[in-house]
Amino acid sequence: MPTIRGDAHLSAILPRMETFFFTRIIVVGTTSSGKSTLAENLAKKLDLDFVELDALYWQPNWVGTPDEEFAAKTEDATRGNRWVVAGNYSR
Repeated sequence: MPTIRGDAHLSAILPRMETFFFTRIIVVGTTSSGKSTLAENLAKKLDLDFVELDALYWQPNWVGTPDEEFAAKTEDATRGNRWVVAGNYSR
């Protein structure tokens, strides 16, 4: 599977991506690097579901979700075969 670097503009990488059959994409990077923006745009362009890990993890008032619950939410959100996930969490 090819690696596409985050420094490339979406319009520049889409022609390359169309030569592959991508159905599960994970966009990772540092805080405020544009992961969610890139992932959401990819999902729209490729007609895939968009999953934002921050939205699954953070509860009101920036309270984190317990690990088991977060894992279950993530598993449920990625149960299908056609998605783009934004974020990176390790537990």
